Amino acid sequence: MKTIKFGLIISIMGLLTFNANSALSQGSNLPSEDNASEGTVASTLSYQGRLTNPTSGAPLSGTYDLEFTFWTAQAPSGSQVGATTMKSNQSIVNGLYSTSLNVSPANINGQELWLQIRACQSGGTFETLSPRIQVLPTAYALSLRPGATIAGSVADPSAIIMASNNGSGVGLYGYSANDTGVYGETGGNLSSDYGVYGHAVDGVSYGVYGYKESGAGGLGVYGKNEVGGSGVSGLNAASGNGTWGYSDNYNGVGGGTGRVDSNYGLYTTDNLYSSNYHTTGAILQVVQNDGKETLELGDVVVVTGIGKSLSENTAPIIRVSKASEINSTGVLGVVASSYSADWLLEETDPTGASIHKNDIPLANSNPIAPGEYLLVVVQGPAQVKASAVSGAILAGDLLSCAEAKGYAVKASHITVNGISTTIPGTVFGKALEALDEGQDLIYVFVTLQ
Repeated sequence: MKTIKFGLIISIMGLLTFNANSALSQGSNLPSEDNASEGTVASTLSYQGRLTNPTSGAPLSGTYDLEFTFWTAQAPSGSQVGATTMKSNQSIVNGLYSTSLNVSPANINGQELWLQIRACQSGGTFETLSPRIQVLPTAYALSLRPGATIAGSVADPSAIIMASNNGSGVGLYGYSANDTGVYGETGGNLSSDYGVYGHAVDGVSYGVYGYKESGAGGLGVYGKNEVGGSGVSGLNAASGNGTWGYSDNYNGVGGGTGRVDSNYGLYTTDNLYSSNYHTTGAILQVVQNDGKETLELGDVVVVTGIGKSLSENTAPIIRVSKASEINSTGVLGVVASSYSADWLLEETDPTGASIHKNDIPLANSNPIAPGEYLLVVVQGPAQVKASAVSGAILAGDLLSCAEAKGYAVKASHITVNGISTTIPGTVFGKALEALDEGQDLIYVFVTLQ
């Protein structure tokens, strides 16, 4: 059989169901299923061609067998994509024929494709028609090829593109072999503008779900903020948890900070609840220097009263001064560092989107002037100014206020009914290391008695 010349018209049926009138937006529900399509577009290509006599150019008529294959390049190179489609006993009148070709949607993925046709009179020997025909998209189908951009402007709550699954599968799926599977970005600057937004309608479904399956490390969900505010924030407008953390075999919630003063790995302006807590450090109280002298690291302080709250609905602040009386029963604890109370007074966005107007000043051991705020260790390990004036101090000795301002000494003992004991209410800690003579900073475990 001689080579058959032909002309062809090829059209590609759309494989993506598109709804331009429905979208997802803040506070909205998924599109009503009443508007959903009852079926999906068939995964076929509609094809029309024309066979002519190679010598005279006259159109051919009769019964022919046709074979169709897709290739990745023009003949003679390339490799076949997908299965071969046979169309037997095709009736051709005046050279014209029309048929449909079943294709796999996985192969119509934006890659370059060429259609190769072989033909013969029914029962004869196939001959390959030349050349292969490049499969070209229609104008708007170009927006579906890899790397294409679909741009426009629609009013809320519409969307530029939408994928909706009315069954039990995924509505939209993104995958990358080495980079981001799905990427969202917004040019807005309001708390109602989202790079990615997830919405759950009912039950215990999830608005956004992150899952890490295997490998060492990694994260289910990761949030990063380079300009302030929160990396990840949870806000519950009803009565549930703002953020919830749970682990089958590790920390439920973990927090850390890179600051040199460790403020704050975990921070809250509200009450903190725990059935138990473990610590290798100390419990510190926010207080105000009510004395006429500056306070320094290791000073023993006593209570002078209580002042007003820093802000509405917070506890009043305890006032202290440097201890100046031996065996004082007003002893509260030991000075640890300065404290930036002003930072707490700034209003914060409950969503975590806004930032404080000022950074947290570093806590330090510089002198704390009268009227300023500081942190005092009321339980746990701390460095204290100690004196051996009342005798050498050994690890485990009970300590109380010295006569020298701000210093600690070995606690005094009294005898009651023949029993030696310390003066009630004067002991504030136990020495953790010894001091044989003189004055120095030593570690003490603060435990008020």
